[in-house]
Amino acid sequence: MILLLNTDLIRYKALGLDKLYLASKNSADILNDSFYGSNYLASEIFHRLKEDYRVISFAGGYASMKYRNYLESYLSDYYLINIKDEARTVIDIKENTRTTRIIENAPRITRDDELNFIDKFDDVLYDTRVTVLMEDFDNNISPDFYQGLIDVSNRYMKKLFASASKSTMKLCIDSNVFAMSMDYKDLSDILNLRLNSLDDIVSVVKFMAIDKDRIILIKFNDNLIIFTKDCYYLYDYEKKPFIHIDKNMALLGLAIAFERKYDLDTSLKIASSFSIFNKKDSADFDFSIIKKIMSETDLIRYSYVY
Repeated sequence: MILLLNTDLIRYKALGLDKLYLASKNSADILNDSFYGSNYLASEIFHRLKEDYRVISFAGGYASMKYRNYLESYLSDYYLINIKDEARTVIDIKENTRTTRIIENAPRITRDDELNFIDKFDDVLYDTRVTVLMEDFDNNISPDFYQGLIDVSNRYMKKLFASASKSTMKLCIDSNVFAMSMDYKDLSDILNLRLNSLDDIVSVVKFMAIDKDRIILIKFNDNLIIFTKDCYYLYDYEKKPFIHIDKNMALLGLAIAFERKYDLDTSLKIASSFSIFNKKDSADFDFSIIKKIMSETDLIRYSYVY
């Protein structure tokens, strides 16, 4: 069982028009009106793979009703923590030659909302093997909330997979999180260090992996570096000039692999393949997509130098 923690429900709307005129009235076609982000994509993938999973999510306003209807089409086991504010919306305004993106500010999350979420997490975690926490943007949630999730996971000795945003990265590094993914630029800012090269990153992150015996996925430009307590890995992909690394999808792939109890090398290869798959394929997702990428991927193992 995989437990997906959605701390930032995001509604998505795409509008299409020939040209956007500023300070004028514009008419546009609605091209898409659904949900956005890594958690929504994860639900789509879980459904296609027939994975056994459940969801806990903050949800407010009209988006809450729409999200409930969406989940009910897939799941009987989901839990929505109601908040007062409407969920944030991402709006893409698509013209013929460009796209303008508008991202609303995050909704307010009260301490009572956070405690309700943690209490529900405590209630349902007992029969969960893997818990996944992915965030696409920073939000208005307190560090105490994340510490509460970590404490509950540790109490039940459950594996927490977290994609650390800049606001929560330091907490995840200092805490006993089994697997985490992050961008090297955010890590550089948090540690106040210049991490400009692969050697710079390895010299710092290896100790984070060794000290806590965990897996760390680092997005480094157009590559993914995977750290374990024993070594680190880089992948060599045949079509590398055309790829874009997604650290959240790498974490999702790793979580699925652990849920299926694959060995470590296979799990890491699945994670690297998930990090670069074309998200347009998610509507008709099949594991053969990942297997094809894996066949084109060479995961290279490197020993640490002390």
